[in-house]
This record gives sequence, C-alpha cells and structure tokens, in this order.
Amino acid sequence: MIPGLSEANIRKQAGEGSFERGRDYYSNGAVLSLTQRGQVIHSEVAGSEYEPYRVWINFDKGGLRSGECSCPYDWGGWCKHIVAALLACLHEPETLVERPSLADMLAPLEREQLQELVHRLVQDDPEVLETVDLETTSWRTVPDEEDSGVATKPRPALDPEPFRRQVQHICREAISACEYGDDWEEDHASDRLRELLEQGGKFLAGDAPEKALLIFQTITEAYLLEMDDLTDYGLTEEFTCELDECLAEALLSVEWSETERPQWRQRLLNWDNDTDGGFAVALAALDEGWKAPRVKRLLSGKAKLEDLEDEDDPDSSNDLILIRLRILERQERFEEYLHLSRTAGHRAFYLCMLVRMGKVDQTLQEGLGQSLGLHEAQAVAKALREHDAPESALAIALHGLQQTEALDQPGARNNELAAWTSELAEALGKTPEAIQSGTAAFKHDPSLNGYLRLQELSVEADWPDLKAELLQHLRSTRGSWQADVKNTVDVFLHEDLLDDAIATVSAESYYHRDVIHRVMDTTIARCHRLDWVIENARPRAEEIMDSGKAQLYHHAANWLRRVRSAYKASGGMGQWRKYYAEVSAKHGRKYKLMGLLKPLA
Repeated sequence: MIPGLSEANIRKQAGEGSFERGRDYYSNGAVLSLTQRGQVIHSEVAGSEYEPYRVWINFDKGGLRSGECSCPYDWGGWCKHIVAALLACLHEPETLVERPSLADMLAPLEREQLQELVHRLVQDDPEVLETVDLETTSWRTVPDEEDSGVATKPRPALDPEPFRRQVQHICREAISACEYGDDWEEDHASDRLRELLEQGGKFLAGDAPEKALLIFQTITEAYLLEMDDLTDYGLTEEFTCELDECLAEALLSVEWSETERPQWRQRLLNWDNDTDGGFAVALAALDEGWKAPRVKRLLSGKAKLEDLEDEDDPDSSNDLILIRLRILERQERFEEYLHLSRTAGHRAFYLCMLVRMGKVDQTLQEGLGQSLGLHEAQAVAKALREHDAPESALAIALHGLQQTEALDQPGARNNELAAWTSELAEALGKTPEAIQSGTAAFKHDPSLNGYLRLQELSVEADWPDLKAELLQHLRSTRGSWQADVKNTVDVFLHEDLLDDAIATVSAESYYHRDVIHRVMDTTIARCHRLDWVIENARPRAEEIMDSGKAQLYHHAANWLRRVRSAYKASGGMGQWRKYYAEVSAKHGRKYKLMGLLKPLA
C-alpha cells in the first residue's frame, strides 16, 4: 500500500479537471488491473482507444513519487487515468496483485539467460535494438591492457566526420531559415547542437575522455566556421559557453604528454581570440590540470582564501570548480570531492555526497548545524529520501523551511519544497509538520486543492482557526505580486464568500476575463450584488466597442450578455432595453458587432 495516500494528495497532483474525470472513470469501473512490483504499481485503465492505457506509479516510504501514463495528455499534472488508478489503490487495495520486481526477476538469471532474454525482446520489437545500441555506446571503450593483463582486439577509431557534417547542416539550416524569413525558433539550433554535445558526454561517462575530446574539438571547429553568420541573426549566443565547459571537462579527464599539451594550448588560444575570450574555462583547465599547487590545496582541504577565486575572472573560477566536482564524482574520488565542495561553499553538493557515501547521520548533523537555502535543503532532503532515510529527509526539509527570510524574498515564491515536505510528513504520520509546511505552501502558491488538503489534515477543532488564517492571507495579498487570481477566487467561491471573490476580480484586466466571468455568473445565479455586475461589465464592453476592434467584438458581446442577465435577475429589463437602444444608435453601423448583439435585444 502507498504510505500517506489520500484523495487530497491525488487531487493536488492532478491536472485541472483531471481529478473529477478520473473519479468518474474509477466509479465506472475503468480500472481494469492493478499490479505491484516492488515500489512500482502498474495499472491498465480503459479509455477512448481500443487498447487500455498503461499507468505506472512510483512510491517509497515517504509516499507518492511520480506517475506516468501512455495516453497523450500533456497539459500539466496527472491525467485522469493516473487519478483513476490511484483511487482504485486507495479504495480497493484488495484488488492489488503483488508480483516480483524487475530486480528480483533478473537476479537469479545467468549471463546466457540474460542474453537470450535481450535477443527475444529485440525479435519482438526491433526498435529495442536501437535502444541497446544507444545505451551501450558509452561502454564500448578499450580496456587498459596494463590493468587487464589481456591483449584486446583493437577497436575502430572514432570517426569525427559525421559530427562535423551535422554541425554544418544544423547551422546552415538555421541561417537559411532566417535569411528567407521562415518560422524558426532561436533556441532550436542550440538544442540540436546540444544533442551532439551529449554524445561526447556519454564517452566521458564511459571513461573514454579522448573520444569525448575529439568530438568536442570537431564540433567546435565546425561551429566556429559558421559562428559569424549565426551571430548576425542572434542564434546560439550561449552555445560557446557550453562548448567551453565541455572542453574543460574533457581536458581535465585526459592524461597529457609533454608534446600534446602545448598543441592544445595554442589551439585554445586561437579559439579564444576568435570568440573574444570564449574559452577561458578550458584554458584555465589545461593550464592548471590537477597538479597546480592551488588545486592540490583545494583537494586536500588545506586551501587558502585566495585559492578560491581568480581575480581576473571569478565566474570562470567557479565554473571550473563545478566541472572538477563532476569529474571527481565520476571518478569516485569522494574524499577530494568533499574537500573541494566544502571549501568552495557548495553546501548542497557536499551534503549530498555525504548521503551517497552512506553517512546519513553526519549529513543530518551537519545539515541542521548550518543555514540552508530552500534549493539546497530540497536537494539534500531529496537525496536522503532516495537513500531510504525519509525521517532525516523530513528534518532537513523542515530546517530549510525555517529560513523564512528566503521565503519572503520576491522571486522566492517557489513553494515546491513546502509542498514536498508536507506530503512527506503526512506519509510519515507527522500531521503537525504536514500542516505547518502545507500552510507555508498554500501561502506562497494558494490553490483550492491545497486548501482542501489542509482541511482534511486538520482535526475539526483546529480547522476554524487555520481556515481564518488562510482566508485572511488571501485577502491581505489581493492585488499584490503574490496573488494568484484564479486560485484565490476558487477558494472564495468554495466558501461561498462572494464579496471576497468580487473584491479579488473587480480591478483585474481582461487577461483574467474567464475568472471574472465565473464570478459574475455565480453572482447572477445567487442574485447578489447585481449592480456590481452591471457597473463592472458595461465599461469593459464599451471600451471594446468604442475602440472599433472588430476582432474583439465577441468579448464585448460576452460582457453585455452578463449585463443583460443582471438586469433580468433584478427585474430591470426596461433599463436593459433602453441601454441596448443607446448601443444600437451609437454602433449601429458596426455590422459584425450588431450581429453578435442581436440575440441580446
């Protein structure tokens, strides 16, 4: 069973409207199967296609982790099929069939059996072969003969020419599109070039830095030949920086001979001159390597203050530190990683490495003993949860949330840590902590789902005070940068607080017209503040009609439709007919407008 599973948690993750539709699916028996394999639940849910949709739900001791579905839904949040499957897990746990996990099934198999299994999978679905090819590319490196003691068959050298052709094709296609005015997104060329860099990254991950360096060199040479034309059109402006960092990481991963280093330094100097200093990080990486005294001090934990920054380019110095950390992690040089990350002030990296090394108690002690920003606390807490230490994860997350200064700063509205903490606390049975962090999440990103979840968590005696606090927060932030008009109105309408809903939308622009329409429709249905509907909707319609913008006339008609409904509900149809006559006299020659207004006469 999934710890802490509740309708409120499901509703919070669901996309707009998905919870209600998913509940209907569940009620109508659309959930065809539920199977649990370890910490993954697989479900088949009937939908609009002949074949049922497949749903995968991941969880751990801290509750829900993620949900995926084979349906085409892609509008944010979980789809109705995931919702239906989770509701079945919640309300009918007896239908859940437990089966062995993938790890349990593969563990007893011999090598020959595993190979036979892969062969059969490829026979059934030839596309699996492409996946196998892609995933094993980075494994195809030549073992060190001195280490293995066995002579190996030489493998073909990497051919860089396909990378050169690809760069040339991508760049020239982008330039041509700009020259001829075709529709072209500026980031499209950069994204395609990054895919080529990722190929080099796979060789770095596979401990074949020489091949990675050859790929990065080829991409750089081809790119620089096209760079002037690309720059003229404002394309790939940031790509040089990414090349610089990739080269730096590869250069620091290669063992250099005395003759190779000067050749590479001259090459980098030429590129750096061509790009006005675009390869400063790679040059610093080549010059310092791992043997420079400053670097040795940083890695041994004996660094001086001046070892941390390059007075000429402090940004490049920090970039290089981050690159060194990636390499140290990849090469499992964990103690050096700890020294460098701690000295450089990268607290989250330092603490996450402690977690990876299995030092959970030390992570908790050191994490709670220092100030952590929201993003740092979130990274460490998630690492602890991944390491199956949810209680420690909760402690770090709560500690991060206590940094109220960060929460109150403009731009720090991101409530992801607060919401994550609340769900984890609930799954662990820590209701007070779940309410505390859930309240923080609501205040920084209010929503009806969050409001209902807090109501569900609170005992009946405590809810009135918390409810008053939440509603007062919505009132106090009305009209500020913190306000979310739609979500605020959702809560006020749920509580039947029409005057608060009216106050929220009265001064809002046309951008929020759908929300304003909803408040007006509710107000008309309740025969409440009908004068407000008339006084607010009429000027909005008149502004559009007076401007003569025919493409917006349908909006004017929508506003006036509500004006008419308000007059009718108040028994003032005579006033409406008088107003309609005035509109007709003033705008009678705007035939498109009058055609839209005719049904309102």
